[in-house]
Amino acid sequence: MAAKGVRLDATDSAILKRWLRDIDPANRRGVVAHAMKSVVFAGVRDAKEKRIIRGRGNAAPLPKELTRRSGFLIQSISGDLSQAPKRWSMGSPAEYAAVHETGKRVAVPPHTRTSKKGKSFKVKGYSIKFPKRPYLRPAAEYVMRVKARDFFRIALKRAQRR
Repeated sequence: MAAKGVRLDATDSAILKRWLRDIDPANRRGVVAHAMKSVVFAGVRDAKEKRIIRGRGNAAPLPKELTRRSGFLIQSISGDLSQAPKRWSMGSPAEYAAVHETGKRVAVPPHTRTSKKGKSFKVKGYSIKFPKRPYLRPAAEYVMRVKARDFFRIALKRAQRR
């Protein structure tokens, strides 16, 4: 994962920690692995489908909602199970992913541009303040609050059948 991207770690959830205390340690590893895989991918799906709304052409960006322009950010959102069972996460390697998730002031250095007529001109350095438009955290919170309990129930039933 690129250092400039953003990652949200599902293992930080207080809800998850509370549920883990209630699961029999003998079944815990399999139950958690199965349930958390479902949680992570449900979070990724929610972020892609509900948290980033369809672009509005050349209209100005919305102040509190992230709009889709090229589709690169949506395509780059993924779940990471490589460190399971200790860590489950979702995120994006896109350079601007963290800027949108947390809000940030970005410095644009002086540079040269070319006009439509083909003439080069210099642009002074400036900064842009991007407002906070979270898309990963709300998706993760929604999935943990609403859907995760069902994923854990399914995983527990599956473990009890064995």
